[in-house]
Amino acid sequence: MRATLAALSKGCLGALLFWCLGLAALLACAAAATCSFFGGWCYAEHLRSRQALATTIARLADRGEVIGLAPAPDEPGPSDPGLARASEILRSLSSDFAIGRSWPKCRELLGAGTARVAWRGESAPSRDIPLSWDDVACQLEMAHETLEEIRALLDTGEGRVATAADEASDRSIAPWLAWSAMDRLHNLDTPGAVCEVARIRRLADRHRERPTLDGQLWRCALLKGAVRLSWEVLQAPALDPETLRALDALWAEDRPLAGVASTLRRERSAGLGAFAAMIRSMETDVHWKTHLEHIGQALAERPDLVAGAGEATAWLRYGAWRLLWADEEMARFLDTMQDLIDLLERDPGHVSWRTIRATWAAAEGGMSGQPSRMGLDRLVIGSGGLNGGRAACQVILEYEAERRMLLADVARARFELEHGETPSDLGRLVPAYLPSVPVDPMDGSPMRFRLNPRGEPVMYSVGPDCRDDDGDAERPDAKPAAALSHCRDMVWPIPDFARSTQ
Repeated sequence: MRATLAALSKGCLGALLFWCLGLAALLACAAAATCSFFGGWCYAEHLRSRQALATTIARLADRGEVIGLAPAPDEPGPSDPGLARASEILRSLSSDFAIGRSWPKCRELLGAGTARVAWRGESAPSRDIPLSWDDVACQLEMAHETLEEIRALLDTGEGRVATAADEASDRSIAPWLAWSAMDRLHNLDTPGAVCEVARIRRLADRHRERPTLDGQLWRCALLKGAVRLSWEVLQAPALDPETLRALDALWAEDRPLAGVASTLRRERSAGLGAFAAMIRSMETDVHWKTHLEHIGQALAERPDLVAGAGEATAWLRYGAWRLLWADEEMARFLDTMQDLIDLLERDPGHVSWRTIRATWAAAEGGMSGQPSRMGLDRLVIGSGGLNGGRAACQVILEYEAERRMLLADVARARFELEHGETPSDLGRLVPAYLPSVPVDPMDGSPMRFRLNPRGEPVMYSVGPDCRDDDGDAERPDAKPAAALSHCRDMVWPIPDFARSTQ
């Protein structure tokens, strides 16, 4: 009996061992098959993603588009040493004392050109050390001489292309020219004020060919200030036809979106180079290895393992995206950029913000909804990506709307001088004063114009939201407005914004 039980036990143990070994072998085979399938799927996804990028680049190359791996170009130094030297003098003078509308005596000195006028017993505005008004007058005499040098350089019309290094120079020069224009207006010298506005325009046009969106935006910032000064000229008590014709000639022509397409091409190439450097360097990416080490330390030291596991999962997903789907997302991004470039080059003079916004919405809709999306346009491309390009086009078209309304207002003023009445609509200004009724660059419709109950002209653009609010000049959030585009509609004439926001 014992022998029988022993034999039965051995048989059961042997059978159990056999079944365990069989189950282990089966699990090993299943694991191997799963790993093989997952590895094959990953490899297939990687190849498909790379093929999608290669196909997109080949298709763009067939169209003549250059998709290179060019690094971002090195920015050269100042384009005009004379302007850079003069701006440095103005910057040093501005750092010694606060000059502007808040100091009437400084403005009086600046406008009248008076030098070495002393107010004994009074202290001048200063940031660091007390200055006498005699010191201020001497410094303003130097500022006048420097401004005359700047005017001579700008009036030569050489048109040198500005660089990034010139932004700091122009930031120092533009306020002095603006203050000089306002002081000329205070002295009823409207031709002199128009000359100062023209110099600011020349200063801005030096940035027209800058190969970055930042350069385009800086140009628009200068031009918006010049538009505001031109509107101040229109408020002069005695306007003459020559001044109005000079303003009309100054602002008659501009194609602000013309350089954006080429700028996007350059930044696209630089962004592709940065993308390739990031994706192809996974084996030697010190930043990636460092984060993995930090994740390991967090899992070993932190008591909150759930948070550590979540962080680890996020970084593992990031690594999977870089390996499997980054190329495909780059291909979609290149297609989106090309759609925008084609739109801008089709007819840059008549592209509206509504059309550009719809193109972007369709592009983002195509890029969203993907489980693998990591936001390549924000991670890699930077200011040249969807968000940066969209913001640039919006700001540029806001300036274009202000320019067109200014031209229409100049035409209205010319009409009033000759006929003694305000036109009831912009159609009466065509073709004697305007070649055609201006189009609102925000939505592509004719610019809105009417007379209010007091008989005063009111003109407006629908603004960035592309919604007609019947000329509502209030902000949606009831905060003080610092620009026309902050209001529900961009209403002309320009309201008197708070001095602190100018």
